[in-house]
Amino acid sequence: MFNVIRMELHRMFRTRSFYITLAVNVILIVLLFSMMASSINEGFAAAKNSVRQNVEGLEMEMILDNRYGPNPMNVCFSFTGWSILFVVIFMACFVGRFYKDGFCKNVMGSRGYRFRFQMAQSVCAVLYSAVNIILAGTVSLLMAKALIQSFTFAYLDIFCLNLFGQFLLLCAVGSFSAFLTEWTRSTVPAIVYIFLLSTNIVAMMTSYIDSHLSDWLHKEFVTANYLPSLYFTNQFLLDVSDSAKNNAMLLHATLLSLVFFVIYNVAGSALITKRDIK
Repeated sequence: MFNVIRMELHRMFRTRSFYITLAVNVILIVLLFSMMASSINEGFAAAKNSVRQNVEGLEMEMILDNRYGPNPMNVCFSFTGWSILFVVIFMACFVGRFYKDGFCKNVMGSRGYRFRFQMAQSVCAVLYSAVNIILAGTVSLLMAKALIQSFTFAYLDIFCLNLFGQFLLLCAVGSFSAFLTEWTRSTVPAIVYIFLLSTNIVAMMTSYIDSHLSDWLHKEFVTANYLPSLYFTNQFLLDVSDSAKNNAMLLHATLLSLVFFVIYNVAGSALITKRDIK
């Protein structure tokens, strides 16, 4: 098992898409931050002036404690959300290339080997997710420090917890991308899924499903609470003023990550057979 994991990690670090996706993510954050910096600063200045007219001397406390207001840390949160796009794209390319290799067809005849390689690729998804989210968070903080006039590190601990929760969810999302690529023997479905997720199409579909299920169950049902990718994009945002809610959200992210990590690995090792690999 450890030899297989080491071999897959070695292959990952020698894959060009590993460095290309990370570089594109960083470049995208830098470009968007640079283009939006002036409007962000104008928004913060207007908000502070408005609060100053009402409560002199308390404007920064009120702004920083408002989860949906112009909190500089919330700006950084929004830029780390791009990580899910690159995790799915990289894992689809990485796994798709492996399953087209002749070496793969020779070693995947037994269920034991399938499970080992499935687990090794999931370890790669975990490591790539960690590198990606740390890099995105670091670049976002540096850009905010350089370009946002009112930026402070007042809630850096909440920001780090938010990154940790995102990382947990990305581990499951990366495993899903690997499984979908293996199952369909193509990188297209995973990439199409993540681009649809980044639009309003998936949101409208899940909203329609939620409304009908809620009527049928006679209680509120939110699909985003049960799928890591939807929870990542729609539900997961820690609140600087509610530690109990933050703990519950982190626990939920951990459970989702573990459950779906196991599901995708077991399903992948059970469904993929030697004759399926072409």
